Formats: sequence, structure tokens, C-alpha cells
Amino acid sequence: KKTVFQNRWKMKIWNTYKHKVNHIVLDEAIVELMVDTFDIAKSKIHVFPHPCIFVPNYLKVNVTKTKILCISNSNDAKQVFDLIEYEKNTGVFEKNNIEFIVRKKDGIGNLKINSIKVIDGYLSDDEYNKLNAECDIVFMPFPLDYKFRCSGTLIDALAAGKKVISSEVLEAKAYEQLFPEMCKTYSDVKNICDIINDFQANNLDEVKRRFFEYQKETKLKGIRSIGE
Repeated sequence: KKTVFQNRWKMKIWNTYKHKVNHIVLDEAIVELMVDTFDIAKSKIHVFPHPCIFVPNYLKVNVTKTKILCISNSNDAKQVFDLIEYEKNTGVFEKNNIEFIVRKKDGIGNLKINSIKVIDGYLSDDEYNKLNAECDIVFMPFPLDYKFRCSGTLIDALAAGKKVISSEVLEAKAYEQLFPEMCKTYSDVKNICDIINDFQANNLDEVKRRFFEYQKETKLKGIRSIGE
């Protein structure tokens, strides 16, 4: 399947109007990449951030276990498979009372691994919200070509006060720089357990406040720039 960059007709059409319109994107992290890749004036690009969806508070039932949610449809099956193989060989997540919840896809079926549970099929809103509410960390093994996109998974997690571990996609790296207490990236699944354990001592109240202030200011700045 050809991408927009490989299809010369799509690019030819795009080039006829890209300088004549304004472009609204969902995150500041991709602005510079758009400028460099598509040769668009920065003044033509406006940021209006992904809306924050709040997940209700909950009482954690098992305080000794760290629950990690990994159910985005954008997840890279190869990275999830590498995680599974690493756990099969080492058992490091079970030893550290860490439980992953992953979505069944692309050859990832039922597993006989205590630390990795697989869910299959459609989730109702209540089921989805419950999983998000009960998790401690959201795991985002996104493919590295996930460039010109904003991840609702990432923003929803941070808005709910969840910590995020992501592959080194552009947006996640930007939030790692802004809010390292809440967002970290990995280049190898062997580093994930250490990242999880490093997260545990963090008090996130002040970080959450800064995150919401950042989102609010980004939205106001975007509105002002659109109106200019």
C-alpha cells in the first residue's frame, strides 16, 4: 500500500493548494516536522490540542500489583510480540508484580503467561473506561513511522494522571521532555521493567497541574493564531 509520500499524484495535488490554506494540527510536536517535510510556512500551521477526557477516580484493589494497559489499535504487533518473548524468557514482569493487558491481534492469541492477559473482541464504553480507570500505566508500543499524528491514547492517559511508556515516536519524545515524571520512551523492551520501577516513587499532583496549564495555554495560543 502506497503512502501519501510515495503516491506522486496525491503529492502533486497536495502541492497545488498546501500554501493556500491554513493547517490545523493536534500537537506542537509535529509542527517543525511538517514545516521541514512539506515545505509549509510555520505561520500557516495552527495547533489546537486533542481534548482531554477525564477518567473517574477509582480505589485500587491490589496495591501490590502494577497494571499496564496496552490495547490501542495503533500498537505495533511486532513490539508486543517482542515483549511477550522477553517475558517468556525472563519472567521479569511476574517477578516484579507487573501485569500487562494487551489486545489480541496479528498472531497474539491466548497466552499461558501470568503477567500478560489478552482481551479479545469489542469493548463497551463501560468496559473500556473501567480498564483505563484501573490501570497504573498506559503502554504505547507504536510503530516508529507514527509521525504526523496525535495520539489520543497519550493525551487521555496524561489527562487522567496515568503514567505513559511509549516507543520513541515523535509526540511521546516531546512529552518526555516536557513531563518526564509522567511520560518516558524506550528503545528496547529490556528497559521497560526498569522504567516502570523508576516511575513508582513519583508524586504527580504538581506535574498534572503543569500538564493542564500547558494544554490550556496551547489551546488559547492556537485559537489566537487562527483568528489572526
